[in-house]
Amino acid sequence: MYKILIGLFLSVLCLQAKCQIQFDEGSFTEVLAKAKQEKRMVFMDCYTSWCGPCKMMVQDVFSREDVGQFMNTHFVNVKLDMEKGEGRELAKKYQVKVYPTFLILNEDGEVVHKMVGGMKAEEFLQHVQNGIGEHSLYAYEKRYADGERDPQFVYSYIETLARAFMKERMEEVLHEYWGTLTDQEKSGKENWMLVKRFVKNPSLPEYKYLLEHKKNFDAAVSKDSVDRKIYDDLFPLIVNDCNEIIFHDKVNAAQLLDTYKTCVALSGIVGQDYLLDIVEFTGAFLSGDLKKALKMYDRKFSRLDNDARFDVTLQLNGMLIRKGDAKMCERGLELIEKTMKDCGWSVDNPLFAAVVSGLKDKFKGNKDE
Repeated sequence: MYKILIGLFLSVLCLQAKCQIQFDEGSFTEVLAKAKQEKRMVFMDCYTSWCGPCKMMVQDVFSREDVGQFMNTHFVNVKLDMEKGEGRELAKKYQVKVYPTFLILNEDGEVVHKMVGGMKAEEFLQHVQNGIGEHSLYAYEKRYADGERDPQFVYSYIETLARAFMKERMEEVLHEYWGTLTDQEKSGKENWMLVKRFVKNPSLPEYKYLLEHKKNFDAAVSKDSVDRKIYDDLFPLIVNDCNEIIFHDKVNAAQLLDTYKTCVALSGIVGQDYLLDIVEFTGAFLSGDLKKALKMYDRKFSRLDNDARFDVTLQLNGMLIRKGDAKMCERGLELIEKTMKDCGWSVDNPLFAAVVSGLKDKFKGNKDE
């Protein structure tokens, strides 16, 4: 009778809490001891007070009944602020650098699986289920250490490392695996998804190989697919770094631009002319040749769509504000106002109003001097 009453009491509590995840409030040492005693693993939510996705997980995922039932059955759950108390030391121990990070630990506190970032409940449950089975990080590491190198397995292992935000280990595995392949295998269909998703850094030797053997990849999958992959890799990198050079004096800027110029020219992709123009445009600023930058803006970039013209307009404004003399700023203002008219951008927009007034103040100020 006593056990029945306890069971009914717990059932009522579960219903009242909607069976959300029950987090243990003991110390980390106590949590491990409890896990060992109950022969369960530990689920640790590594969060910070300012992390938006962390709050979303609490509100939308951890509160769900199906999530709570699964997690409370299989784990001793604990959540720790990585910037307070023992959370600081645990963040160092487990190399937690991104939030939220979710760790699945064995009873000795060793990492079995790791996930990073906010996600929907269904995705979360799937990843947690993977993390306690044959698709866990621990299982993949063991299989890899035992010599398994099947392309699909390596892809899944690297994907798991990427999800765990273990960039250095991911690149290490990629390098090791790449070294075991023949040239035909590297550019073959079965390794294309690996290249497409995880070979993204132009400084990697695998990326250099992709560019130098692009025709082989074109033949294996299609030129359009390879062109799109390379463009999607390089475009955001080039734009972001060029913005850093123009607005913030990025270190090793000239070397970086040379690297991008070489990569784009070597790729031969559709859209390479636009990428090279962006690099050349920024190079003109770096060398102090704003006359060339103004000519490029007027003659080359006037043919771009509105979104692209918006980007280069802000870049030109930054160039002129930082390095332009009165004559350059006055000419730049004429070109920007013409672009605004062509694109239908209103001077009443606070952003464009600031651009116009900033350049007017700059060339008037320079003239007065």
